[in-house]
Amino acid sequence: MVYEQNMAFQRELIESQREQRAAENTARDQRQNMLDRREETLVARTKRSGQAVQYALTAIPTEVGDLPSWFNMVKNVWSKFEVPVDLRSKLIISKLTSHAKSLITRLSLDDQDDYEKL
Repeated sequence: MVYEQNMAFQRELIESQREQRAAENTARDQRQNMLDRREETLVARTKRSGQAVQYALTAIPTEVGDLPSWFNMVKNVWSKFEVPVDLRSKLIISKLTSHAKSLITRLSLDDQDDYEKL
């Protein structure tokens, strides 16, 4: 009888451990799914790309003659860091002069999101 009780207890213990592992696996999968979704938000993608290019991009020059070379440099940074097209206009705004930023506010929101139109 003691043997049977001991075996029953061990079976219950093993089953409890299995259930606990299954619950831990489910919780881990849910956390990973949440992290994956968070990584795909616009804010997360912008932050990740912005951190990658923050030191590579310089402020826009004030001299008009320097603008073509600056835009070439920006184009090279986009390529080198593989910045997604939908994030380029958002990342470049911080590098513009206050006058350029004031001109951007006159554009429609769709045009502000399009780097080529910006």
